[in-house]
Amino acid sequence: MASSEDKHISHGSDANLKLLRKLSYNETYQQAMYILNQYRGTAVSCRYAIPPTLLGQDSQSALKNTFESAIIKTVLRHPVLQVGIANADSKVPTWTQLDSLDLGSHVEWRSIKRSVNIDSLLQEAVASQIDTMFPQLDRQPGWRIVILRQETTADLEVVFTWNHPHGDGTSGKIFHQDLLNFLNDMGEDSPSLDGNTLMLPKSTPKLPVPVEKLSTLPMDAKYVTTTLWGLLKPSIFSKDPTQASWAPIRASPYKTQVRSFVVDREALDNVLAKCRQHQTTFTGLLHALAALAFASHLSDARGFQSGTPIDARRFLQAGPEFEPDRTMANYVTMMDHKFALEVVDGLRSASPEAETLERVWSVAADVRRQIEKKLDSGLKNDEICLGRFVGDWRAQMREKASKPRLLSWLVTNLGVLEGSSEGKGKSGAWSIRQAQLTLSAEIPGAAIVFSAMTVADGPLRITTNWQECLFDPSFGDQITGHVEQWLHRIGS
Repeated sequence: MASSEDKHISHGSDANLKLLRKLSYNETYQQAMYILNQYRGTAVSCRYAIPPTLLGQDSQSALKNTFESAIIKTVLRHPVLQVGIANADSKVPTWTQLDSLDLGSHVEWRSIKRSVNIDSLLQEAVASQIDTMFPQLDRQPGWRIVILRQETTADLEVVFTWNHPHGDGTSGKIFHQDLLNFLNDMGEDSPSLDGNTLMLPKSTPKLPVPVEKLSTLPMDAKYVTTTLWGLLKPSIFSKDPTQASWAPIRASPYKTQVRSFVVDREALDNVLAKCRQHQTTFTGLLHALAALAFASHLSDARGFQSGTPIDARRFLQAGPEFEPDRTMANYVTMMDHKFALEVVDGLRSASPEAETLERVWSVAADVRRQIEKKLDSGLKNDEICLGRFVGDWRAQMREKASKPRLLSWLVTNLGVLEGSSEGKGKSGAWSIRQAQLTLSAEIPGAAIVFSAMTVADGPLRITTNWQECLFDPSFGDQITGHVEQWLHRIGS
């Protein structure tokens, strides 16, 4: 019987495929999770404000043409959006050059009635998109866009979803920033289609250079020994009380539950001011509030582990043809945090509110110090180095899924997206009012993920997600609600 992933891999002849470089350490790791149905998709969705000149029933065709032209220009700017993945289910998957792509297979417009709650519909669309896999990986790029257009309103909800090997979370932010810039400055050259077909450049795509080619990834012997033992040790030796034993790994069924909430600008500014006052960051605070929520709702837990993705672009040297901050690529790494029993008990026992907040700020400041230490060390002793020692990421990830879960939660913070193009006034220009990052469930990863993103001078949106079969949805709602309440309390 064919596996559930087979329909997403072309079984035609590979003879005509134009093979490029093999996937990097990060890309191969992400592709292995995709093939094993351990992770499906990442989405960044943005609310675009339509200029007055493109509003009205008689402007619908012009609106669609303008937006699709900007999408095409963005795709042509980023080679990683123009390629497929050959030998996807192998030890060495390889990027493959494509001659063309069918825009109709990648961009979908949905017309929404005025009476519908657009935010609820957006969340449903996002949840569906991140769980939907990508067909024919070697014949089509792994990305798609859903555009929600509600009648008589001045906004477009644009959901950009992609297969993780094509880019990290920051890549989603870069995509929308470039899309916005093209909307506001289309230039004289207008890309043309043959029907729905976009002919791609015949020249070899200049794919982003892997991190391992841009850095020596230095390691010391202690790190190598400790980390490899962590990867290879049998489950019998995995008795760390901070592991997420409360949420054993379950390979199936695969379905992501998603929740979201908004912190308005005034409250967010108050929260950020208090973070600075207590020598921490919003990421540190979100970890601390998550620790408080988990400690409060899991009374038997004797500690926790959590994770923070780190954008490695800050460690990469820019050059004449390489701008890390403008490049869609898989340049993410990860660091972990441990919350020992004494920290967890301190959060549980704190009362009244003033004492609880004092403990929260202490934990938040400690998380910030850990992150700063990681940033100071750069890519030395970084987990990306492990790619050197993994012969088959599929086997490695199958093994990981058979062991106890490590992380109870993950905090990923994409920070601020500029909502207007540089040099463009607000009147008559496209702008972005709101942004959201959402991840699909990661089977062997964190039990619950907190994703944060905001637009300059706009509100903050936080999503939480988890694998539906891990626990009753009411538990995820309680954890989400607990964090939301404390953020509003701090921001008041």
